[in-house]
Amino acid sequence: MVLVGGGWLFLFQWAAAEERWSISKINEHICRMNTTKCVLIPSSSQNIRISGNTSRGVASLDLVFDAPYNDAIEFSKQFCQRLLYEGYDPFIATDTQTKLPGSYYIIQGYGGAIYHYYSSSLNTPNTTLGMRCTRNYIPHVELRADAALRIRVVRTDSNLLNVRFELKSSGAFYIPHQTLVGTKIHSETTRPWPTGQ
Repeated sequence: MVLVGGGWLFLFQWAAAEERWSISKINEHICRMNTTKCVLIPSSSQNIRISGNTSRGVASLDLVFDAPYNDAIEFSKQFCQRLLYEGYDPFIATDTQTKLPGSYYIIQGYGGAIYHYYSSSLNTPNTTLGMRCTRNYIPHVELRADAALRIRVVRTDSNLLNVRFELKSSGAFYIPHQTLVGTKIHSETTRPWPTGQ
């Protein structure tokens, strides 16, 4: 409360309704993103760790699990045009506007807000596969959203792969805690896109 001119002014902080993720909520969200073919979290998954929230304004998800090779790859390839780059870890990658040895060309965004850059994670073993992309989808019946995705698959032993899947959905193409890099598309300057952590 704040006293203003002899009267009391009440200040309220509004926050979007926030709920925790569950396996069923994640699977439902994945099916909204992939309307043609939806691959659920594998039933063979082990060591599942889930963090984030399902807020309608800003949803975030960090999902980690171990699964057999075929199940892990099938789940992971459904998000970014079935691409997973060998020797690339999007969670530790460095992004630049110029091509460097070992870097991959990444395109994210939709419509007039397309962001492109080069990304690399030097010294990442070839047993690590990864990708970044943006998905435009309908998370709720009345909303359309854009989600920045990062996915990494790492061979942990001869039988299992470790999968990490991150989703940031805010209607904007911004992943928090990253340095911004300006991008030019054709002759127009667009909003900056984040670079490595």
